[in-house]
Amino acid sequence: MAKQQISEDQAHKKNRPKIEAPRPELINGLVELGQLPGGSVFTAGNGPLNGQAVRLNDPRLQNVQRQAMAAHIGQVQGNQHLQQLMALRQGQANGWAQPGASLVQRQDDAGVSPPGPAPATPRPTFTQAGFSQQGSRFDSSYTPVGPAPVIGTLDINLWVHITYAPFTRAMMRQEPYRSHRFTREQLADFAWKDEEKEKFETDFMSSVMGAWSGQHMLHLNDPNFAEYRCRVAVNVMTISDSSQAHTKITAQKVPKDAPRFRSFVSGDTATLDIRDPSEPETHRVHSRKMVRQIKPFELGSAELTPTLEAQIGEVEGELRRQAVTPGPDAAGGDWEAVFAGRASSSGSRGFNKQLGLRRAEAVKQRVAADMGWGSGMRVVSAGEEHATEDEAFQRVDISVRDKNRTNVTQNVATHEAGHMFGLGDEYVEEAPGSDGGVPKFFGDEPSHYGDVQTHIGTDAANELLVQDSGSMMSSGGQVKRGHYVYFLEAIKQMTGKNWTVE
Repeated sequence: MAKQQISEDQAHKKNRPKIEAPRPELINGLVELGQLPGGSVFTAGNGPLNGQAVRLNDPRLQNVQRQAMAAHIGQVQGNQHLQQLMALRQGQANGWAQPGASLVQRQDDAGVSPPGPAPATPRPTFTQAGFSQQGSRFDSSYTPVGPAPVIGTLDINLWVHITYAPFTRAMMRQEPYRSHRFTREQLADFAWKDEEKEKFETDFMSSVMGAWSGQHMLHLNDPNFAEYRCRVAVNVMTISDSSQAHTKITAQKVPKDAPRFRSFVSGDTATLDIRDPSEPETHRVHSRKMVRQIKPFELGSAELTPTLEAQIGEVEGELRRQAVTPGPDAAGGDWEAVFAGRASSSGSRGFNKQLGLRRAEAVKQRVAADMGWGSGMRVVSAGEEHATEDEAFQRVDISVRDKNRTNVTQNVATHEAGHMFGLGDEYVEEAPGSDGGVPKFFGDEPSHYGDVQTHIGTDAANELLVQDSGSMMSSGGQVKRGHYVYFLEAIKQMTGKNWTVE
């Protein structure tokens, strides 16, 4: 899997030049039908622009084009609102909608249904026509449409600059290529072809927009303010001026059928394999209902202290809420509870292996007694494997998982886009190797855990604990609620209101 490393510079703030408002005569005609000067428009995804992908290539018009793009987004949203009002008026004429009622726009855009009665005392609504801000990771804009049940749109605009790097003889001398035997055809396939560049760019834009748009609804529910809902539309634009881009991407050419290049994002730069946007990777993972760490045990001890017992109690409370019981279920899953003991590197390897077993057995016995479980539990020990002397390794990892693995696929470019938006990795990688990656252990908190916990809640944050799963930031393609945390931050900052992710 092309897994990524993220530098501690992820929160780096770029000072992109302030964009002056373009003269009206330059804007005139630029947004009609989405045709911008010096570029082509591609559409994909399920946002309000059907996923707007734009190329901006004329250096003299970069600022004008960005302003034109923002105007186009607002224009499309305004046109949609007009269509909604027209549909409402038609509903009133047909007798099912009451005068003064708001329009219901369902998330799947399949139709309109009559709203409920308006509140007796109207609450304040947004009076500002629109909100927008530039950010270091992406730009965002929100045009209030509502109140609910009408659904508006938050546009997340990602500007990228792409350069195309050829494969080289020097790369052949490094892993994973050093041990690969190159064929004559591969040796002749070091340079990018024009059609390959076109495909990479188009596939990157369309895959990111399709994967990240419309996955969850944002909800403003304040008793002192009108209720609003909006969906998220991710719009990807390529731009020839690298100083105007949120992320500068190096697209690495690799000969056909050669080993895959390990993609990564670091700060505002990224390097992607030529296949990342178009050739998904497949992995086999367990479906899990719970992942937790019980820690820290006292050094050299397997005794359950009051602190550990309190953590076990919290785990048991969640198991009861989820009605989790080991064994087959009606949906075809066959669940088991796995207790994996660990130890810090202090002491001998053999002692720590046994210590891990004793710790795991102690936690298992307590859970079994409290939950009334008699079977479906397994005890293992990792001992001091990949551990340091940190007391965080003096623990037991609990996993309630399906015994059977399932296949998940991931478009690596969409995973990388998650890093561009500010998210960290959620897959297990205890020994990253020599590429500077940070070790990630089962049950660890990813870098965005605290932000998700603050803005959405602990339950949403716990869905993202490190494990090999179908999550977008792990091994699969599922965009979880917590993955929208930085989009949520953006609309909170722009509107000054407390939104959440549904």
